[in-house]
Amino acid sequence: MQSMLRILYELFQKKHESYGAPFTNSEEATALDLQPCLVDVRRSLVAGEYTSIGPFAVAVRDVFARCYAQYGHPDRNALSKRCERIDAVFEQN
Repeated sequence: MQSMLRILYELFQKKHESYGAPFTNSEEATALDLQPCLVDVRRSLVAGEYTSIGPFAVAVRDVFARCYAQYGHPDRNALSKRCERIDAVFEQN
């Protein structure tokens, strides 16, 4: 659980806010119809729904996949480009 919390902690850092806010701020995610968002994943983690990193990683990647499916390729949409950047931070961690 510590590694999953560490990854989420990194994604929610202020240094990623310029591109990560639509995924880490529930109000912004709701306004953009990005549900679920990383706030929901964090809530599920704290509630004990993820007992291993595999299902947690699937849930985070699902957030990003839904954005790409809804808004299109990152080369054609600014929100998808922001998603691509926060996705890269996740994959690096």
